[in-house]
Amino acid sequence: MNTRIILIIALIAAVALPFTGFVLEGLWWGIAGTLLAGGLWYLGMRYQRSQFVHLAFAALLGFDTFIMLVQPLVFGLVGGFAALAAWDLNRFYPRLKAFSPPEAARTAEKRHLLRLAVVLGSGLALAGLIQLLQFEFNFVTSFFLSLLALIGVRLIAAALFKSPSLPGEEK
Repeated sequence: MNTRIILIIALIAAVALPFTGFVLEGLWWGIAGTLLAGGLWYLGMRYQRSQFVHLAFAALLGFDTFIMLVQPLVFGLVGGFAALAAWDLNRFYPRLKAFSPPEAARTAEKRHLLRLAVVLGSGLALAGLIQLLQFEFNFVTSFFLSLLALIGVRLIAAALFKSPSLPGEEK
């Protein structure tokens, strides 16, 4: 199944992008924090502790938001979207195993990955537009606007792709 591979790639990108930004800035606390959050996420996945994954996700979003203020857009923004994708796929992967016929699992996986691609693509397009228009925000405003945009894009995508749920899928 593609979900597990995409999850691992997204998690590596979610840690590597802000890590690289902090290395370029020479901020040791960001380097250590990003690696710690990535390790915490791995432990949460390995030992099935969702609290670790949620905590690591929140920490990575915080690091991504900070690095967006001092480095080019790619490190923080794309890192944040990679963290969002990894978090979403981490929650979806266990439910994927609940589908009994393999065809239903493939259909659910394809549908979920398509929805995720639309959410991430539209969010990155919106963020790119904001970057082109050169809006300047402080850390707190940037963090809350990022969360608000993620929630809004997710709701819009859910409305666009509204379809009957398969067994084991959230409504």
